[in-house]
Amino acid sequence: MLRSNRERRGFTLVELLVSLAVLIALGALALLVVPDVLDQDRTTDGASLTRQWLMIAKARAARDGLPRGVRLIVSADPNNPSKTDNRWVTEMQYIESPPVLLGTPTPNAPTMSGGVTGAGTTAGPPGAQPTIRFDYPVTNGVLNLPPTYPAGPPNGQQCYILNGGAATTQIQSDIATGRRPTLFLPTVLDSLNGNGVGFWCHITSITVATGEIRLDRYPNLGAATRLDINHFGIYGAPQPQIGEPTQQLPKEICIDLASSQPAGSNTQDYDILFAPNGQIAPAFGTQGNVGQINLWVRNYTKPGGNPSAYSAPLGNFQLGGEQQVVALKTKSGSLGVFPVAWTGNPFQLAQQGATGYGN
Repeated sequence: MLRSNRERRGFTLVELLVSLAVLIALGALALLVVPDVLDQDRTTDGASLTRQWLMIAKARAARDGLPRGVRLIVSADPNNPSKTDNRWVTEMQYIESPPVLLGTPTPNAPTMSGGVTGAGTTAGPPGAQPTIRFDYPVTNGVLNLPPTYPAGPPNGQQCYILNGGAATTQIQSDIATGRRPTLFLPTVLDSLNGNGVGFWCHITSITVATGEIRLDRYPNLGAATRLDINHFGIYGAPQPQIGEPTQQLPKEICIDLASSQPAGSNTQDYDILFAPNGQIAPAFGTQGNVGQINLWVRNYTKPGGNPSAYSAPLGNFQLGGEQQVVALKTKSGSLGVFPVAWTGNPFQLAQQGATGYGN
């Protein structure tokens, strides 16, 4: 009996078809899984970049002894039809505030007076030192106190900068460019920040002829109707740092300012400015008088975002894939990155977890 020595070469048609079917199935699974993995990686990278930018700005403020921060640029993108909201920020730039312009604390200590006082006085107090003057009117014997923060138009209150010199020039320059400088009164109490770090507000306009400046909020002087104070600081409005290019988030990833806390405007850039001590000083930049800033990072081509900011389906953030919150404590400058909570308050993980990285 003869034994065949022929060797089998290749595969049968059935084997080839089975192998091909397996490869097609694996490829289909990969197409379903890989985009989500890539999206998750980009979101994580975007949150990490945002945290890194903030940490660099904080370190620069400590190094330079001057306010430094970041500006989240609010803008449309006509070349990107998927970006339908100006508040979906995809780029930022580093910003700085000019050196603070100080009044002189002595020899004129803060003086208060009661009774009805005249307004519109342009002459400074004795010594002609730079002075901030508050005049609050009395109507039918009743003192008109300023509105509760956030203040609308003043309730008859007036504020003046007398003999302002360089401070007046700084205010004029900032107002002319559409920015708002910051006024700081270290010896005036403010219940919104625990009466501990003075009174902060934005200057919204100036009338050069009289020296009157309008503020976005006014201090409560108690029973007094006038306050003259020489101890103050004027912080010029923040500007982009010279020579610093804009920084870009990963493709299709944004900081959703509509979903963030506090939310941003669709017409004004979102400034976060660190004081040299690491704090986010009240009234610096866009944010002020909040305990924590929560920046919502996500893929803007998918449904998502804070349900309270959008109507469904855009607000159904459970359909939006990986989303994260970069949390910043304003009193300490501490930073952390947390996932969005899938049920209840979407910021609850950031708010609870924040207690572990500073107050």
